[in-house]
Order: sequence, then structure tokens, then C-alpha cells
Amino acid sequence: MAAEKGNQYACGTKFDIEAETVALDLWSKRDDATALVQFCCERDIYAQRIYEWRDYCPKFAETLKKAKTRIATRIRAQMQNNTTNYGVFMREIGFHDQFLHDYEEGIKDKDAKRAKSIEEVKVEEIKANLNMFMVMLKQMQPAQPNSSGSSKDLNSDDNSSKADNKS
Repeated sequence: MAAEKGNQYACGTKFDIEAETVALDLWSKRDDATALVQFCCERDIYAQRIYEWRDYCPKFAETLKKAKTRIATRIRAQMQNNTTNYGVFMREIGFHDQFLHDYEEGIKDKDAKRAKSIEEVKVEEIKANLNMFMVMLKQMQPAQPNSSGSSKDLNSDDNSSKADNKS
């Protein structure tokens, strides 16, 4: 009996991952295989299932990488032959072409590091400015009386002035 494909039950699934791995490999070799969503439609599976299988089965993950490489090659050829839309090409190629994806992620990482270093410099400048401001504030504060007795003098002056006001 041939293995049934797709979701057989509403509350669960019945898939043979080995068979789906072979099916993906064969499908990706076809000339009309240009997007993984096509495979999902033909096999009657949810797109999310592809990622679950990738995470669960190393053999499926390897086949998926090969399939994506084949698709990237195919859509690049279509772009060169002017048989595909540029907008569609740009949306698809980054997903299927691992080399391009890695390159673009590398650029993003460099940009993030550059932005972080700029922010770190700004923080250091703010700290230095705050320290200078605090030094200036301390210099502008009036001298505080020391505890050696000058506070008693201040109190006695206050008391004598109060006594003068009463008379």
C-alpha cells in the first residue's frame, strides 16, 4: 500500500518523514520548482511542517538545504533570462540563496556593531560632561561651616539678633 500524503486527520498528522524527504529531493529537481510553498501545496502540508521536520530530522534538513540551493539557482536563471519579475526575485532570492543571506546578515552585524560603538562613545561623552558639571557645581557651592565651633558662632549671632529684635 502506498503511503498516504498530507494531513489525514483533523486532530493529528500522519507523515512519513523519510518519504517526504525523498519527495522534496525529487520535487526540487523539477524545472518548475521555484518556491517551497509549491511543494507544500502539492504535498498538502502546512508550510510550518517543513520547519518542524527540519528541526526533527537531520536528513530532511540537509535535503531542504539542497532544495533551497536548487531553487535559488533556478530563479537566478529566470532573472537572467528575463522570465521572472524583479520584485519577486528579490523577495525570494534572499530566502533561498544561503550565500546571499549570510552576506546580508554579515552587513547587518557590522552595522549593528558600528551603531553600538557610536552609542558607547556617546555614553562616555555624557559621563564626562556630567562629571565636569558636578565639579563645577561643587566649586560654586558656598563653603560649609566646619564642626570646630564656627556653627556655635552662627547660633550666637542668631540669638543676639533675636534678642535685639525683642527690645
